Amino acid sequence: CRRKMEERMKRINKKKQLIYTYIEENIKEIIIISLIFIIGVVFGILLINNVKDEGKKEIITYVNTFISNIKQGNSIDKFYIVKTDIKKDVLIGLILWIAGSTVVGIPIVYGIIGYRGFCFGYTIAATVPITVTIIAAHFSLIFSEMDTLETPAE
Repeated sequence: CRRKMEERMKRINKKKQLIYTYIEENIKEIIIISLIFIIGVVFGILLINNVKDEGKKEIITYVNTFISNIKQGNSIDKFYIVKTDIKKDVLIGLILWIAGSTVVGIPIVYGIIGYRGFCFGYTIAATVPITVTIIAAHFSLIFSEMDTLETPAE
């Protein structure tokens, strides 16, 4: 039993060492890709914050309609959504693989990473205010109900 434990610890230490070595050898690329992703996130947040009120209302209406459809019991074809997402991810994975294997394609890889960061930042910036609005509406509804319960009938 002790021998198995020692072998397992050696394998774990080998894996850790392999990861550390990989990071040490590729730290420059990791930093560049992280910066490109973060820049994409910042651009996504800036874009949604600079959208006019009409655009924000359209986004809020879209999300509220989606949520109300779910609450009303309208089903969502989960299989279709997963299938299309997998197709898109496989396509992007293939593009990344092919572009990454050539020197000319490296800017394409950076562009896709930046685009993913942009989408992430846009999504976060668009959904956080909506989520806060929905939570605030629920709390105000709860407290207004509590107010009506506490108010004595005259």
